[in-house]
Amino acid sequence: MFATRKPNGIISDILQEHPKSTIQVNDSTGILGDYPFFTSGEAINEWQSALVDGMNCYLSTGGNATIKGYYGKAAYSTDTWCVCGKGEYSFYLFCYLKSVIRSINDSFFAGSGLKHLQKDSLLLVNLYIPSEKELRKFNSIVKPAMETMTTLFLETKKLKQQRDFLLPLLMNGQATIAE
Repeated sequence: MFATRKPNGIISDILQEHPKSTIQVNDSTGILGDYPFFTSGEAINEWQSALVDGMNCYLSTGGNATIKGYYGKAAYSTDTWCVCGKGEYSFYLFCYLKSVIRSINDSFFAGSGLKHLQKDSLLLVNLYIPSEKELRKFNSIVKPAMETMTTLFLETKKLKQQRDFLLPLLMNGQATIAE
């Protein structure tokens, strides 16, 4: 909808940063919780309490650029930069960041050994900021899709738990499948 629009602002105009987490990735290993726990890696672990709610973006701060989005209550690790959009811009911010992930990786990750996200530089990137009317139309399309993704994520989590409970019972003969 906005790819050809002339920039009229910078990312920091619409981005709001959440406080840095105090939870280490290793602390979440093996934890069974009610909330997804986002890390800089590909894995999404679990945590017992939520740090944020709503539509949030979870950006890796080291290695290579990854951006995950989740609509709902969640937690995140110390190596993850959790941000959302100001006002109603959260869905737009996530979609924008996802659309420029290659550029973020190439331009905003630097370092001699392990590369790190250069947050201050990323905040100065020019972008098109939609009007309220455009944003309402955009959100009316994207928000239901993100709600569906959250529902499917939670359903998949429950199915994995059932699989992990039943599979050992089937493997050792404690449970059978009736014909």
